[in-house]
Amino acid sequence: MSRKRPTENPEQNDLALVLTSEDEILFTRSEKNLVDIGYYGAHDPRTRPTRREIHIGKAAGITKITLEAPERLGLPSITDHKFWDGFTELCYEKRTREGIVTNPIKFTGAQLLAKMQRPRNGESYGDISTWGQRLNSTTIITSGPAAIYHKRQKAFIETSEHLFTKFTRAKGEKSGNQHNTVYSVELVSWALDNLNDMYVIRKDAAAQRKLQRSMAFSLFNALHIWFYASKGAPIERDYSGVCNRFGVPEYKYKAKIEDTMGRSLDELQSIGYLAKWSVVRMSSKDGFKVCMEAGLELLRILRMNQKRVLEDSNGRTVTIEDSPVMLDLLALGISKSVAVELQKLGTEEEMLDRIDYVNSLIAKKGDALHNPAGFAISALRDGVVVPHGFVTSRKRREIVEKNRLEREKQQQELLTTLAYAEWCQDRVTEAIKLRFTGEELEVAAKAKLPQMLADYPTLRRVDRTKQLETARKVLEREIRDELNLPTEDQWGEMDKFKNVQASLFVLEGEKPVAPVC
Repeated sequence: MSRKRPTENPEQNDLALVLTSEDEILFTRSEKNLVDIGYYGAHDPRTRPTRREIHIGKAAGITKITLEAPERLGLPSITDHKFWDGFTELCYEKRTREGIVTNPIKFTGAQLLAKMQRPRNGESYGDISTWGQRLNSTTIITSGPAAIYHKRQKAFIETSEHLFTKFTRAKGEKSGNQHNTVYSVELVSWALDNLNDMYVIRKDAAAQRKLQRSMAFSLFNALHIWFYASKGAPIERDYSGVCNRFGVPEYKYKAKIEDTMGRSLDELQSIGYLAKWSVVRMSSKDGFKVCMEAGLELLRILRMNQKRVLEDSNGRTVTIEDSPVMLDLLALGISKSVAVELQKLGTEEEMLDRIDYVNSLIAKKGDALHNPAGFAISALRDGVVVPHGFVTSRKRREIVEKNRLEREKQQQELLTTLAYAEWCQDRVTEAIKLRFTGEELEVAAKAKLPQMLADYPTLRRVDRTKQLETARKVLEREIRDELNLPTEDQWGEMDKFKNVQASLFVLEGEKPVAPVC
């Protein structure tokens, strides 16, 4: 696809000079947190570093992010970032078809390699496995007032998890003489939610592919966030902080900095993402800072990523980011101007259902359909009717949300039960301390033992320590019965306990285990 180049005039840094149409750009996406914290380092992957501490200044203070990985694999690098971009695009295709991305996310090796434009050979498949294992074994540990942003919760959260909580590989259906390799990924919850909620940067895939240096690749992604925050104004970055964020060696001399990081900055300038750059000694402390001005190509992308105001079928003012109909139409490859027209043909619910059905028709036709976007436009303009038995993604989302709420309800009920059990245990413990000293409790337990052995002969088979332990538990149960404690429902209605939750329990998988009482 041909691409127009912006007018070569470094003195004019005006967004109005951008000439290329958005419809000519192939966009790819990256989750913002991973870019912001420098999750994918610019280091040489052959060095396999196993730990990096990243310090990021925020308005609320300094945030420290620690990345830890096993020595066998090392920390994620730019190669892993490229796989992540391809994986993200597969996720958004799934989101377009089904309305939501849920765990586990399954894909074939052929699908991922096609997104990355890599050959289907043993080396490529081996790289997929290494990538999955690395993201499944690298721990992200955050501490500080502003660590990982969770868009759905509209809050910063702390985490100590892996990006991939599970990664598996298996043989799929046979194609010709070979079996397709199928991969299954489970994403950590905040990353999955952020992908569904479009907490991503959109970037020009063609421009990204022109970059040869790892540091240029890292900076390419970060520039979208830095210049978006500055609204396109020139920025300055502490050289030491940039090296720390992306895991590259830090040099003390200006000439060496210009000869190393400077080469990556030159690459970014050559593709129009920087207008100019310089390395300047800082006046406030020892060290250097990198001063950068945004190029026309970057400003063009930032302009396209800004929220655009639209009007929906009910006359409400919305933005593309807030309009699921627009997002789904754009995902079909329909131009923005036509999408604005089509989204007015029905209510939001009607259009989402129709787009779902059209997507299913496109999937059935497969390679026989040469112009999916044209087919979709024609079907929607003709008022395609969704069959009664067709399960739409909106309905699937409702089911997923219903199941989520039910799980949360069950979890809350379980936590309440655990909290009640802890409260009862505390009352019993207090009563025992009032009635017995440590020696008296032991004497009372031994006094119960003969009757228990008579009533339960099988108790004779265990050793003396277990027998006494059982006797103490029986004694605790009798004391609890004497206390006439409220039932769980009565306890829950008591004002001081309405919001109490369990504080002491052990997790086995996802099921909390209550303490013995």
